[in-house]
Amino acid sequence: MGHIPRQLGDLGALNTLDLRFNKLEGHIPRQLGDLGALNTLDLRFNKLEGHIPPELGAVSKLRVLWLYSNKLTGHILRQLGDLGALNTLDLRFNKLEGPIPSELGQLSALKTLYLQANQLSGHIPPELGALSELQELWIDSNKLSGPIPRELGNLAALQYLYLRNNELSGHIPPELGALRNLRVLWLYSNKLTGHIPRQLGDLGALKTLDLGFNKLEGPIPPELENLGALTSLILRDNPLSGHIPRQLGDLGALKTLDLGFNKLEDELRR
Repeated sequence: MGHIPRQLGDLGALNTLDLRFNKLEGHIPRQLGDLGALNTLDLRFNKLEGHIPPELGAVSKLRVLWLYSNKLTGHILRQLGDLGALNTLDLRFNKLEGPIPSELGQLSALKTLYLQANQLSGHIPPELGALSELQELWIDSNKLSGPIPRELGNLAALQYLYLRNNELSGHIPPELGALRNLRVLWLYSNKLTGHIPRQLGDLGALKTLDLGFNKLEGPIPPELENLGALTSLILRDNPLSGHIPRQLGDLGALKTLDLGFNKLEDELRR
């Protein structure tokens, strides 16, 4: 309980500040931006409120920024794009609003980006497609709209892509089929239209594909038979039509197949 003392900003040699799982209240002191040697800032699971101070963008050696599960408000600051050494940015479960700043695409060392469960709006910036080291992108459960940028298909290291529970529209970009390391693709509960791209059948490492609760139409592409590692395929609550491809019977690892509430015909046959 209590506030974070601003005097901590005087600890010029500090490289780790871990205050997680306390009951800290109040604002994040702007003086923390003076911690030039800091590489880890962990403020998870507190009751911090107010805006993220722009001064944090000056902590040039920062590699890990965990602000998960607080009561932070305001926008995600463009100054965070100046943190060139950052490999983990976790702002989940706050009350942040406004757009995702395109400057985050400058974080060339970033491996994990967690922004889910906020009130973010606007479009997904295509600049995120420049994050060549990114392995996890979680921006689900916000109010994001517009198309899925085709530039996300450039994220060669990506393993987890969570865009569920937003207001995304337009077609699923076929460029996502280039994400050969992808294990989980969750796009459910959006407003996506068009056909399921056959290129998704190129995602050989994929274990979970969830496109449910959208407005996808047309047939289920038989190319999905190539997803030999797939354990969960969820396409429910779309206006998909045509026959259920018999090739789905060859998915030996599949444990969950949910095609409910579509306009499909025929039965799955081996």
